[in-house]
Amino acid sequence: MSTWLLVVLVGLASARLTRLLVLDALPPLAVARMRVRERWGDDSWQAYLAHCPWCVGVYVAAAVTAAATACYGMPAPVLVWLTAAWLAGFLTVIEPGAQEPN
Repeated sequence: MSTWLLVVLVGLASARLTRLLVLDALPPLAVARMRVRERWGDDSWQAYLAHCPWCVGVYVAAAVTAAATACYGMPAPVLVWLTAAWLAGFLTVIEPGAQEPN
């Protein structure tokens, strides 16, 4: 697989998984986000981290980059991780309708 294609796929997969964890209304994930707010409050750092695509994107991109590196031996994994983290946050924020469901 081409290195450029792999980097693009890591970035896009990170963005999709970030949106899934932070914004999508999938019941188990929506309930988990609601429980974080109920337990620690809306203004807590835990609630902030659970709802911030820039924050979650860093961890998601790390996992996706690590998996791609283990499977395909990606060169410069730290640079790919940082790029994928930025893409995950940016693409999640600019996507139309990217407000959290109530």
